[in-house]
Amino acid sequence: MGLKNKFFSNLSFAFVAQFISMIISLATNLILPKFLGVDNYSYWQLFIFYSQYIPFLHLGLNDGVYLRYGGKSFETIDKAKIKTQLLLGILYQLFFCVILCIVSWIAVDSSSRYAIILLSCVYFLFFTIQNYLGYIFQATNETSWYSKATILNRILFLAIMSFCIIVGSENCWPYIIAYIISQFASVLYSCYKGKTILTAPLISFKMGVYETKESIRGGIKLMLANIASMLILGCGRQIIDMKWGITTFGRVSFSITLTNFILTFIQQVGMVMFPMLRRLGEDKQKEIYELCRLGLFFALPIVFLIYFPAKTFLGMWLPDYTESLQYLALMLPICFFDTKTQMLCNTYLKVWRKEKILFLINLVSMLTSFLVGAIGAYVIESLYVVVLGMVFAIALRSGISEFYLSRKMSINIKMNYIQELLLVVLFMLTAWNMGTLNGFCILFIFYIILLIVKQKSLRAFIKKCHSLYKI
Repeated sequence: MGLKNKFFSNLSFAFVAQFISMIISLATNLILPKFLGVDNYSYWQLFIFYSQYIPFLHLGLNDGVYLRYGGKSFETIDKAKIKTQLLLGILYQLFFCVILCIVSWIAVDSSSRYAIILLSCVYFLFFTIQNYLGYIFQATNETSWYSKATILNRILFLAIMSFCIIVGSENCWPYIIAYIISQFASVLYSCYKGKTILTAPLISFKMGVYETKESIRGGIKLMLANIASMLILGCGRQIIDMKWGITTFGRVSFSITLTNFILTFIQQVGMVMFPMLRRLGEDKQKEIYELCRLGLFFALPIVFLIYFPAKTFLGMWLPDYTESLQYLALMLPICFFDTKTQMLCNTYLKVWRKEKILFLINLVSMLTSFLVGAIGAYVIESLYVVVLGMVFAIALRSGISEFYLSRKMSINIKMNYIQELLLVVLFMLTAWNMGTLNGFCILFIFYIILLIVKQKSLRAFIKKCHSLYKI
């Protein structure tokens, strides 16, 4: 299969997988809050929150194999080295899990929180195997296998969740167990697709340790960059939990969850783009970057327009989360800025092996989020300042990353960036201060004016799409 056809095939599977994930996530985040109640749903969110960070106990091994084998074909990779690294990784990650459980048993007072940590560790052991193999599939341009594992995971979770709801389970624990079981199913599928890896002979222990160290050395920078990236929002969420408690944490987490629906699609585009970009020259890489950025410039404002009718519907469906929808008016720009970061900036920095730059950008943004959040919580004592601090940090990361890339590729994005900032500020002001209809009309008129002003760029975007299809 040609590179172009392979790209669109992988992309179609990725979109199907994430469309299913989005529908199931939408159902989960609309049904569970109503069915579980605020307290149980908050513990569900705490499990999801912990499960996002514990997988980093792999110390960058998964990221390292992703970077080392990116752009190669699945048939030509050294499967014996990959299998040995996987087994060594499972051993030291199991050791870390045991240490974490012992420390948590001593330090954590709440039995519910300790149970969440234990279950998060169980989830991690399944996740890290599937994630390791999934990264190999993505790096070698076999992302359809990874996408199918995701589809299996989400559909199975939906089935078990539906059963729990039908039998009337109003406790969070069955749903957490269902989440873990679904992850295990995706492990089995990934092992089946990667059976040539699992049946390969082992290399010597000394060589295995060396290969594992090489992967960790290359991947730990990317892992640290990913941790810093997640902590941009994680710091604010943890501060909210410490200052205002689990219920407020759950309400804010709900609004963050709603912003992630679009991001699930965008992350898949970046995943499919990575192995393809590794095989292209600099000129084609620049052409694709300009095309994607133009496309996002015209498409992302639609997310702001969707907010107004969505707010009305969600307000009627989940009246207990009216406050969360108020936070969403401030936090939706996270989706706007993070989409560009995830799809373009992070992908290109990985392709160019600029993990150190990626880490430094995320570190600055994380520290900004923590500083503003701490001041907002303990000096000003305003939850809204903490939320705005998270948004500002995400916007800062996006700006630094985009201007770094544009300078490297000699592209002028200043005017586009100013127009995007004006749009974001206008949305936040209208969504916060105006009614649904007035806010929607003002933003819609501004968007139409923007399209008229940028009609030359819009025509250029259409032409670039046509020329790119001829790769």
